[in-house]
Amino acid sequence: MNSVKVNSVKVGVAQHDATATASEQALPSLNSERVSRHGLWLMGAMLVIITATILMFTSAWDDSPVWDEPEHLTGGYLYLTAQDYRINCFHPPLFKDLAALPLLFMPLKSPLDDPHCRKQIFFAPHRFFYSLGNDCQSMMRAARAPLMLSAAAFFFYFFFSIAQLYGRPTALFALVMLGFSPTILAHSRYVTNDVPAAAAFFICFIEYAKFLQNPGRRRLALIASLTAIAQLIKFSLIVLYPLYALFAVINAFMLYRGGRRALAGDLRAAAWQSAVVVFTGLVVVSSVYAWHMVHMPAGFQEAYNVGHFDSPGSSGIPAPILWTQQVPALRGLSWYMTGLLAQSHNLDTGNTLPLFFMGEFRSTAQPGFFPIMVLTKEPCGFLLLAVLGFVAWIMTQAKRILAQAGTTTTAANLVPIWGTLFVALYMSVAMRGGLTIGIRHLAPIFPFVYMLTAVFLVGYLAGRKPFEKKCLLSVMAVLTGWGAVSSTLSWPGYVSYYNELAGGKAGGASIALDSDFDWGGDLLRLRKYVDSRNIDAIHVMYHGKGSPKYYLGDHYRPLSEAQPPPSGEWRAASATFQRWGMSSAYSGGAASGSNVVPPPSRHFQEIKWCGEATPVANAGDSILIYRVP
Repeated sequence: MNSVKVNSVKVGVAQHDATATASEQALPSLNSERVSRHGLWLMGAMLVIITATILMFTSAWDDSPVWDEPEHLTGGYLYLTAQDYRINCFHPPLFKDLAALPLLFMPLKSPLDDPHCRKQIFFAPHRFFYSLGNDCQSMMRAARAPLMLSAAAFFFYFFFSIAQLYGRPTALFALVMLGFSPTILAHSRYVTNDVPAAAAFFICFIEYAKFLQNPGRRRLALIASLTAIAQLIKFSLIVLYPLYALFAVINAFMLYRGGRRALAGDLRAAAWQSAVVVFTGLVVVSSVYAWHMVHMPAGFQEAYNVGHFDSPGSSGIPAPILWTQQVPALRGLSWYMTGLLAQSHNLDTGNTLPLFFMGEFRSTAQPGFFPIMVLTKEPCGFLLLAVLGFVAWIMTQAKRILAQAGTTTTAANLVPIWGTLFVALYMSVAMRGGLTIGIRHLAPIFPFVYMLTAVFLVGYLAGRKPFEKKCLLSVMAVLTGWGAVSSTLSWPGYVSYYNELAGGKAGGASIALDSDFDWGGDLLRLRKYVDSRNIDAIHVMYHGKGSPKYYLGDHYRPLSEAQPPPSGEWRAASATFQRWGMSSAYSGGAASGSNVVPPPSRHFQEIKWCGEATPVANAGDSILIYRVP
């Protein structure tokens, strides 16, 4: 049995070397020496990562807090300074802790210093940012930095892990697409967990594939630790546990089919390994949550659970939460389950606010939302490359990969299979869910999509004739360059990026808003516009969690239609209100029985005015500026 295992490892290593060599030979080199070739690919990767990092930092510099950031960052600050987890249980703590670390070195006033916040903790984010004298913009710049650096670190892992499996040319090709993805660039910059979750999914999948190829105690300990940490980033990462079990069972059957392993023994080993990974996750999650809750009143936890789960029409507090919240040693696990189940309920019930999609505000989730977002929010060049990669895989590699899947379990063969399955499952769940508020929720699929695109296309090149290879390389270079340039030209407004198929940002504003266009991050840019024009007063209607009063100071006036506006008055409105003013609900154009939502009754006239008037300028992409004729 040992000789069989050694031989299988040797076969896997030999196949990996052959895959990497074929990959590197598929693309032209400027130097015949292998070390020089490797150096060129590495230099290219460094250039891409440095460029992406610069784009992230510079584009986020003037972004005011976007919708979710005040609550996330206030929560993280209170976790680290007061071990109080009353804020934002809907998300695990790790990314909030990371963002809050730089704040520990700043002279800030804590929300808990405010008696009002101590009694009503849910007012803490607004007061922490805008009412206690803290420098809001400096806080955001400091807090975003660790997350952007984490994204850069993930880019390094992404490149080197793919290079190890498929060669550096493939890795560089995939890195260019991921590093210039507007979705990844946009949401790597904020105190949110969408891109950290994408990184965690990819890292865990790659390392688990390596573990299946070469199992051992050290790799098992690594997988258990990585998966436990992943649970502290986003609740959706709990699906790693059933996916691991599925992959392990399929792997056992593949080895059995190849005649190299006993099925019963491998299934027993998979069960034991799964138990180790799950137990490690429980211990780590319970311990980390318990530390974060040292000074959180037990009464708050119980009252929150009653208020959230025991409301009319609900089935009551879930039994696991009810059993564990009374046990001091299990309070951390109980609070984790509260967040997990509350977020799951949120996913099922869908959007709490009307969703703008394809020109109208709608009350229910739209099944076509995510496919249309992918087709319009990623660069056309990258989308065409993905299509070409899929076609190439179907034409030349599908049969070979599937045939090898029955005889070998090297990570290089497992990753495309697991990656394709993951993308299909994740997209399917997202489309069936009720929470359709932004392409950022699809962030976990993009590392896999771009890796698979590169693997399939470079693999296809390896067997082509010289002329055919040159033609395809030219097409790939043009499409890659087109995608990278299209994304870069969107600076600094990566949130509002839409591709040429959508008509760019101007056309995209008619497709979807929220975190796809208008997430509230342009208040500082509005202040700079006001200062540059020496505007004394501007009447503002703002959509977001920022504070126009904080950023505009004495220049700020709430937009009101109490009297006819005087000629020359300056006004500003978020794109959300402008689009609501253009909605068919104003003109009676909405079909009877449709799910189109009319605008709110308050500010009806102001919203209508913004929909009919012509803006004279923009502050960033999301705030339109008007001057009354």
